[in-house]
Amino acid sequence: MKRNSTITLLLFVLLLMACNTTSIEKKDAQTGAISIENGLSCKEVNIEVNKIAEKRKTFKAGEAVVLAFNGIEGLTRVKGSTFPGISMLILKNGKDTVLSEPNLLNELKSGIDLAEIQLKASLFTDLPYQDNESYTAFVKIWDTKSDNSFEYELPFIIEENDLLKINAKDITYSSIYLWNNSKKEMVFNSYLNKVDNYVLMLEEIKGLKAIGGKVFPSISINLTDKDGVKILSDANLLSNFETTGIPEESFDKTKLPVALSFSDGVIYNPCTLEVIVSDLKSDKKMVITTELVVK
Repeated sequence: MKRNSTITLLLFVLLLMACNTTSIEKKDAQTGAISIENGLSCKEVNIEVNKIAEKRKTFKAGEAVVLAFNGIEGLTRVKGSTFPGISMLILKNGKDTVLSEPNLLNELKSGIDLAEIQLKASLFTDLPYQDNESYTAFVKIWDTKSDNSFEYELPFIIEENDLLKINAKDITYSSIYLWNNSKKEMVFNSYLNKVDNYVLMLEEIKGLKAIGGKVFPSISINLTDKDGVKILSDANLLSNFETTGIPEESFDKTKLPVALSFSDGVIYNPCTLEVIVSDLKSDKKMVITTELVVK
């Protein structure tokens, strides 16, 4: 009888231990995101795209995406404060690390004394997409005062910003986008504020014919109003290098900014922007066009 009681007690202890270590896994059917609760739970995870909560896993290159974890529960409180940690890892094609942040709250020493805990992590979206790359973001939230944790996994893909029409002949690039330099944010629609300064960013242009280790690029810009009147025009922004060229190795890694600014006066919309990247030593070129409304 005593032996049976011992076995029953042992089974009860093992069952209790199993219950304490059980993970709860959930999957969002719309986004494919997976969350795993290991002692910590999260009431809601919002995917905020350009400050608007959306349920999607396809993002345009450069979009401002924030993962908001609302209502974190299970954190140990010490004198009314909690001490969470949060990490983010982004893998490309399931193997290549493109971002690794071991603890985004590393500087938080005094803890968080709020009753409702919300943690946020910015999702890096300025990533290559030309070869149909796939990405996965792994976020882990943990309690630094216990072994409790919450894990979140979001698969996502990056697509081109469709504001710009890009026609490339034998020239490649990592990213091309319009940047509002005044507000420090990417532009995704055709409406521009004339008081702001803008930059068309051309990143890692490759494929130009190299001669003696140098390439000879040309970048022209034309911005015209609806009547064809020129607002901005330059036949070659890189005219200083027409004869000397640019070392191929450094040019391939360069971010080339094409500045756009507007003077006072009436602008007759819509405006047409055309930027042409050409190779002075071959017939390779890339044409970037878009229609803009400047207010």
